[in-house]
Amino acid sequence: MPCTGTPRRDSGRAIRPVPMPNSRARPPPASSASRSTAGSTAAGSNISADVWSYRAATLSPKYPSSTAVTVPQTDPMTRQLRLCVTAPDYDTALRFYRDVLGLTESGSYTSPAGDRVTILDAGTATLELAEPGYAAYIDEVEVGRRVAGPVRVAFEVDDCRAVTDRLAAAGAEIIAPPTGTPWESLNSRLSGPAGLQLTVFAELAPRGGAPVEVIGPDRLTDADPTPGMHRQQAIGVPGLWAGLVHTEPGATSGWHHHGDHETSLYVVSGAMRLEFGPGGGSVVDAGPGDFIHVPAHTVHRESNPTGQRATAVIARAGAGVPTVNVDGPAG
Repeated sequence: MPCTGTPRRDSGRAIRPVPMPNSRARPPPASSASRSTAGSTAAGSNISADVWSYRAATLSPKYPSSTAVTVPQTDPMTRQLRLCVTAPDYDTALRFYRDVLGLTESGSYTSPAGDRVTILDAGTATLELAEPGYAAYIDEVEVGRRVAGPVRVAFEVDDCRAVTDRLAAAGAEIIAPPTGTPWESLNSRLSGPAGLQLTVFAELAPRGGAPVEVIGPDRLTDADPTPGMHRQQAIGVPGLWAGLVHTEPGATSGWHHHGDHETSLYVVSGAMRLEFGPGGGSVVDAGPGDFIHVPAHTVHRESNPTGQRATAVIARAGAGVPTVNVDGPAG
């Protein structure tokens, strides 16, 4: 949607488009059917700060929605939301946010002492205000634990996986890989320059309208660390997590369970031994061609008793945090 025009309505309230400051003209969105509200950038991504849709509360059973309120349509007192960040490593931050993430430079200034400031256009800006409990819930969905401070910066893009990989290659630390959310978006969390914690998100297409996607081995991302195991995520969408797990010869993982997820493993190579039950006294062994079912909340650990690296395909069905590490077996 362009930055001016008829206000869109969402969950019973009207949202007035915010006029953007004078800057270089940008081309129209790539598709008129796009759900993004921002224009194209130098990196080819539609970017905005509108991270959580107003429908979020209605999709979360943990945080039910309250009565919808229609905001009266009055002339706005503000014309622009600008996030002002002090960057000790200014050049690194500028390269990252302008050249890698693709934000458009709309102005730059120099003080009498020679210090610099640059204004970058990120598309449509919104201010998201959350109660502490809801902020913790967002962290739980995206990361699995409380990690953000009082301010987090979110960018909407067309391809969450590709942009996450690009930012990581430029030096950002991936806190959590792209993960499906109850808000019908794919979100990743990163630590970026200037001390900013970032959410990169892409709205998912409506059911029945999403394209078929192939995730090659070069697009797998490290995920859900458990000592002794190396997991790689391929797919993370609402209700489904899929990827690979590798266990080195002779290695034994830490004790863990998979929360509300039902887990299936298909052993591709090597061998896997799973210990579970009271005191870890129950044991099963599986080899190439075998499937393993690990029920939700079953505390277990894996080991590889052979001299060959073990690899298995993982598919999990459920919601919430996919892996919870614990101190020991069930009592």
